[in-house]
Amino acid sequence: MIKLFWISDDCRGIAPQGDPAPEPARPGHRPQQARKRRRAPKPALRAGLLGLAALAASCLAGPDPAAAQQATLAAANLPVRVVTSSELGWIQGEDVGKSFAALLKGRLRPGDTLLVEDMYWIDAADLQLLPGMTIEGVNGGGFDVVTTPDDNTALFLGADGLTVTDLAIRIPGAPETGYPGTKPQPGEHYDPKRIFLLQEDARVTFRNTSFAGNVEMFIDAHNSPDLVIEDSSFEGGKYQVRLLGSTDRAVVTGGLFRHSLADGIKTEASDGTGPQNASITRSYFDDANRDGIDTAGGFKDGHIADSVFYANGIDLKVIMEKDADITTARSVNGTRIDNIRIIDEENAIVVTMLDRVGILTGENADTWMPHDILVTNSTIESTTGKEVRAFLIKDGYDIAWKNMTYLGNVSDRRLLNAEAPRGWSSRDVGGSGTVTGKPLCPPLAGRGRDIAAPSRLPADFRADRGCPVPN
Repeated sequence: MIKLFWISDDCRGIAPQGDPAPEPARPGHRPQQARKRRRAPKPALRAGLLGLAALAASCLAGPDPAAAQQATLAAANLPVRVVTSSELGWIQGEDVGKSFAALLKGRLRPGDTLLVEDMYWIDAADLQLLPGMTIEGVNGGGFDVVTTPDDNTALFLGADGLTVTDLAIRIPGAPETGYPGTKPQPGEHYDPKRIFLLQEDARVTFRNTSFAGNVEMFIDAHNSPDLVIEDSSFEGGKYQVRLLGSTDRAVVTGGLFRHSLADGIKTEASDGTGPQNASITRSYFDDANRDGIDTAGGFKDGHIADSVFYANGIDLKVIMEKDADITTARSVNGTRIDNIRIIDEENAIVVTMLDRVGILTGENADTWMPHDILVTNSTIESTTGKEVRAFLIKDGYDIAWKNMTYLGNVSDRRLLNAEAPRGWSSRDVGGSGTVTGKPLCPPLAGRGRDIAAPSRLPADFRADRGCPVPN
């Protein structure tokens, strides 16, 4: 009889799983005596045994047992199980927090899929998800999250290879103050809960998932490379997505970021290291209180394309606040921006240097200042007649734009040299091939923040066509 074995997710133990009870002896039946010759195991069993051996070896040798476990489970061709919320006895409108916690510690194993078939309340903290697992909403299924003004925990803790798809996350009890300022306060304008906290969790994917409600963050990724956020929407919240530290090669595509109390996507550094090689495409940033994208932690070799920004823009920023920040690992250079459209934002693209440790000198400024930034084939538009500025360059050098279109009352640039040390000033900053025209969007000054308005992406991301702002 074949036994299935399980190696725990921390590689600390091996135990049989699902071992059936022995069959009772039939009357008059004599057990078959052991054969002297051992038969070769069947191919499926042989693959399982080889996979189990490989998994055990990886646990002994590998520094990342969770990732090794996921790979070897796949190699062993062990079955992936699907668990549904209905078979768990979950009832719409009831709190499933304790049940979910027990499920993660008992029945579920890495690689399993949980189907969430309805909307359930969830009051929980630090639910440790499993490597390779999938949480999938069915027919709009998801969670209404319980928050309080003093709860700064995370609801879910991520894991390597986690996938979240078609899930709805709502925070019905969070504050709805309509706060229009740039310094929202926890407990007053938002509850300090985070929904997904990733901590050195690689290859996490969010697909077609929606988040709504004023919490601190929906996705907070710490040193978690190869994050993918695809066709997902975010409404409210302080920072809707934060990329911190070595969260390298993040891919955001098809995102809808509406009405952030601060920034839609925020980068921050950890021990002097900021995210690199991020790609943000086909996304719509709608009326954040501060910026659609703010790169306080750097944006080295980052890419932004085919996206629309309404009433918010982009701040490419380097901040040095402590000695650990004095490193090029959190820089802004190699940035490429193509085919974006920014509408009714006072300063559409800002380049900033903040030196709070006094490191800059005339000799080293080229190393630390933002540089090697190229913006192409993009449109800046004013629908109201009020002047907007395409580029506010507070500091930096080697910053160029080509084939730009300015619609309405748009000025080209302002150059400040705000942090420039003695003996150094910005250079090689300017554009070519700019054309002007009338606005393509109707006046949008009274559009406001209609919370009841449908959340949807613009029908057309092309910078030269129509008005991309949904009515």
